[in-house]
Amino acid sequence: MEIYSGLIAAMILFLGHGLNCALMALGILVHGIRLNTLEFASHADVLWKWKGIPYHPFSKNQIIKC
Repeated sequence: MEIYSGLIAAMILFLGHGLNCALMALGILVHGIRLNTLEFASHADVLWKWKGIPYHPFSKNQIIKC
């Protein structure tokens, strides 16, 4: 019975490390694609514009409502 528990533990460890490596590779890929898309959009005249609200963390005009 100890052999089976050791094999199960080893299998969980290998699957966990494999999932960690896969997510790491996916993160690197997604980050690279995101940076290339932003650089392409800023240097080319594309049909869409990136939307958002400017971030001003220390502005005096900001009103905080509670």
